[in-house]
Amino acid sequence: MKEGLSLFKSLSMKVHPSQSRLMGLGNRLLFINPLIGLVDIGQEFPLTEDLQPWRRVPLNFDSITPAYDQQPTVASSRGTIFCWMSNNEIRILKQGVRGSFVADRIAEKQLVLRFMGEGNRKMVSYDLETEKVLWERQGLPLAFLPAPGNLLVIEQLGVGPLLCLDSLTGVEKWRFSIPKIIDLLGVVGEKIWISVKGLGLVAVNIHSAEKAGMINLPDISVPRGVIDDRAYIHLCNGIRYIMASLNDEGEVLTATEFEQRPEGPGMASGIHALPIKDGRLIFFDQDNNIFEVSPHKPGHPNRIWHAGSQIVSIGIANESLYVLEKSGLFLQFG
Repeated sequence: MKEGLSLFKSLSMKVHPSQSRLMGLGNRLLFINPLIGLVDIGQEFPLTEDLQPWRRVPLNFDSITPAYDQQPTVASSRGTIFCWMSNNEIRILKQGVRGSFVADRIAEKQLVLRFMGEGNRKMVSYDLETEKVLWERQGLPLAFLPAPGNLLVIEQLGVGPLLCLDSLTGVEKWRFSIPKIIDLLGVVGEKIWISVKGLGLVAVNIHSAEKAGMINLPDISVPRGVIDDRAYIHLCNGIRYIMASLNDEGEVLTATEFEQRPEGPGMASGIHALPIKDGRLIFFDQDNNIFEVSPHKPGHPNRIWHAGSQIVSIGIANESLYVLEKSGLFLQFG
């Protein structure tokens, strides 16, 4: 994606602020809007007025997750769970599920439902071929990460512990306790990286449950970020930008503190940033400004856009940046 982005096209549509969003899937980008349907922007370039929505059931979403093999798993309010395949076809996974839940397909033939109803918080795993229950576990994990043969969960953010479950049986393999654990970041090789408030990033060996690495981040109290395909994590809170490698025992590669300027950036959420293959990072702040910054060219970030309303979501596909605003503006930058 080229530097110095400019507005290429804009559309106006109705959006649902809590459910409309953009989801990146490799080189594809899904536009999710319960008032329209699901649109694969990877097949729509440039963005046109006649969006071709894919629709099979009333898309009043309860949830949508990236899930297995980059094929999103969608749960509708009518209790139907289906999968958006890479060829834009659908696959009904399960029907008639009652209650409020999130669905995750963690393997080709395995589904995990996380029920969120009061008094009924639990995880249930199903075999998609036989439709039989594989296992059931009481309690709702607030952080959930599938790994080959395992499920990694944190039942209480800020308290822990980190649990490793056997994905086929639900049996607990081990637990790792550390104060102020706030997020599961990802699995790199045989290590699980977690975020710890006031400390930094900690790696745990997925087999032995032993501490296997650490990155001290004293200048970022809540270290949350996004990981690229090199296993580099990008942490940007609007005040500073740190890029660190999660390979081996972990190390900080670059660190840049931004200047304080009237145009920002203000505070930003690291989990909503987008790393680009050329090394740049796209992020937006609490004042609805979108910036680009490079870890290889330390300096103040370049502001791309100031939105007229709250930014709901951003995404990248086909060498373009897409921005969805709460007002209903859908913007394409190229």
